Amino acid sequence: MDVGTIVARSMRRYRDRIAVEGPEGSITFGEIGSRIFQLARALKALGLQEGDRVLDLQSNQNTYIESDLGISSAGLCRVALNYRLHPTDWVRITKDCGAKVLIMDAKFWDEAGPVREIVDHIILIKGDHHGTINYENFLAKESTEPLLLAVNPDSLVSLNYSSGTTGNPKGAIRTHRNRLASLGNIVTDIFGRTLNESDCWVHAGPVTHTSGLFVLPYFAFGAKQIVQAKYEPESLVEAIQHRGA
Repeated sequence: MDVGTIVARSMRRYRDRIAVEGPEGSITFGEIGSRIFQLARALKALGLQEGDRVLDLQSNQNTYIESDLGISSAGLCRVALNYRLHPTDWVRITKDCGAKVLIMDAKFWDEAGPVREIVDHIILIKGDHHGTINYENFLAKESTEPLLLAVNPDSLVSLNYSSGTTGNPKGAIRTHRNRLASLGNIVTDIFGRTLNESDCWVHAGPVTHTSGLFVLPYFAFGAKQIVQAKYEPESLVEAIQHRGA
């Protein structure tokens, strides 16, 4: 079992059910599953090998869910750049992890200038700049069919950089095996039951942080995720009262 297999199963089993509601609107499991596999195939087409690092610089939005699961489905290692960090930390992380690909939202274009100079490929969301690859075009050229790879469970799925309260960010290693174990632990130890279509998770805080741990569990069991661009008490209350959260 790996992330790609889980995505393919949910894509098939819950095809017409809403998977994500976010700033860009609503998208079904079938639709987002297709985009996840298009991204996975496009990344592999760049020549990336299992465990290669891919930087991801986004705030809370629908494409964050796609990139999270797409990078994992390709057997690659995702390195999320917390948008709240200073750009000097982004540079330090980029050099430390050795990433050559950056997926980023165009709104961070100026701040990410030093990072852009380090990587070989820049996939740009919601924008076009010379020398970059438009995200939608990057996906459009690839098949929507599931990409099922025999991913080594002990290969890296993510490097999660944290400095605690002091010092420079250091990468905490997470493997594919660990991510699947985390899925099981979240379901059994936190919720104490199997999630289902009546469940709903609100990403009110940054998905780059703890909220991101719940992306795969909710996707795996056909439960909806609501992505808030930023924390707004009124929107959170509305999601709880009227949208099933």
